[in-house]
Formats: sequence, C-alpha cells, structure tokens
Amino acid sequence: VSSKAAVKSGAARAAGRLKKKKKHQVGQRASGAATFKNLSFFTEQGRMVAIVGPPSSGKATILKLLANQIFAKNVPEVGSASQSAGESDLFVPPHLRVVQIQESPLILGPEETIFENLIYGIKRTPVGRDRKALEERCRLVMRKLGFSEAYLADHLNEPGFLGVDGTRLTRADRQLISIGRALVMNPEVIVARKPTALLDDDSTAKVLEAFKEFVEKRGLGMDPKEPLIHRRKRTFLYTAKNEKAALHAHDVFVAHEGELAPLILGGGNDKMMTEREKLDMIAKATQSGLAGGLEFGS
Repeated sequence: VSSKAAVKSGAARAAGRLKKKKKHQVGQRASGAATFKNLSFFTEQGRMVAIVGPPSSGKATILKLLANQIFAKNVPEVGSASQSAGESDLFVPPHLRVVQIQESPLILGPEETIFENLIYGIKRTPVGRDRKALEERCRLVMRKLGFSEAYLADHLNEPGFLGVDGTRLTRADRQLISIGRALVMNPEVIVARKPTALLDDDSTAKVLEAFKEFVEKRGLGMDPKEPLIHRRKRTFLYTAKNEKAALHAHDVFVAHEGELAPLILGGGNDKMMTEREKLDMIAKATQSGLAGGLEFGS
C-alpha cells in the first residue's frame, strides 16, 4: 500500500509549512484495499484544519502519521536504486512540537489534582512566582473550555477530587481536562481525533473557539505584552464529529477512496455561500466522501 507522506524540509520547512510528499508504505485495510494511494496534501502552518469523510476512510491514520504513532516506509520508484524498501522517510522538523489528544482521555488519579494533570506534559514543574503564573494560565485555559471560576477555586488543587483515573468526573469533563493539557503545553501542532465527540453543543462551540484562538493568537493564555510576531505559528488538525464542528476550521479536507482532497466552499469565494449551504456540503462530504477538490456553486 503506497502513499506519499512527509513533512517538507528546506526553505519551506523554515517558513513553518506542513507538507506531505514522497511514496511510503502506510497501512492496509483488513480487506486488503489501500488505505491511501499516493497521498499528498499541503497546509500552511497557522491554520485550523478539519478532516472529514465516511467511516474507515483513513482520517485517524492521517492524524496518527502526523503524531508519529505510525511510521511510513518508503516504496521505491520502479527501477530506482536510490532508496531501499522499509527505510522511513517521514520527517517532522524538530522545531515543530506535535501533541496528540487521545480519543479516550487519560486522567491521573486519585491523588493527582486537576492542576497536576494539566501540567503533566511540562518537563519541569515551576515553583514560587512561576508556579503561580502557570496556575493562573491553567485557570484561564479551563475557563475558555467552560469551567467556572468557582469550580476551579474549589477543585483545581484538591487532592483526591478526581478519583481513580478520573472516575469521579464525567467523561466530558475528563475530555476537557485532556484538551486543556494540550493547550497548556502550547505545542506548535495539535492533532485530535473527534475531540468534541463526548461534548454537548455548547461545550463543543467553546472548545472549537478555544482552538481557533490558539491558532490565531499563536497560543492560548499567553503574555499579552509579547508581540504576536515573536511567537511561532500554531496549527490544529482534527477530525470533526459533524458538519458544525468542521465549519469552525479555516480549511476542510475530505478523505475518500484512498485520497485526501480539499473541499472548496463557494468556488474560492466564501462570501457567495450561506452558512446553511456550507453545512450541507460538508455533511454530504462526511457521508459520501466527495474528493478531488469539488466546488459548491460557481
């Protein structure tokens, strides 16, 4: 099963762009059919990107590839002696930290606190004034995700509140803490498979707005005195649970029949489409997998 998958290097990499290229061995369905055939897609760093498509179309495979959970292997061109089969050619630039939000949230407990869960990915736990600043940033992130200040004041640092593996919390709250952990880590790239699947419509809207702010402000809860130009761009790639969740994205890609193609809304002129028309097109693509950069309207 061959596909093209890599992160562009050189000048484009220095500019912070994400791109996939070159042929690779990625995976195979139980039926023996290809997961992807010559997969190649490009998105600028600093975008919120939704991936939609029918079930088993390879959406999760793309995210796992970006998160280095699976590794592509080269499929040499016919007659080429330059590379050997089985050699990995997937390269993620070291300055792009990629964090994946698991579909099943991992919560530490029972003695760990919400705050300790949120800073779990930070290498060194700060003390004193630095710890207080980090705690305030955690509060800000969780408020963005819908937690009240009163709730955080009572429970952010309460040992034993979470229960074993977070079982005293609802599944939705565990997911929100998992999302908050990724936002507190503030990597250059976050990938997530159905990050809002456990959430109601109100929480879904808050989470996606938080991710949009993460992308557009290059981090969530950052020092307002720091000029935006001094921060690296942020990117969020996710699979959407429905068309409303995908509509928040800057770009929408459709996975279908071993290919990944951009969904062009309004023929390149978004103002020509109503929100309802966009929702209808994304819904159709999610159900049947329209590929090939299809356009809606003229």
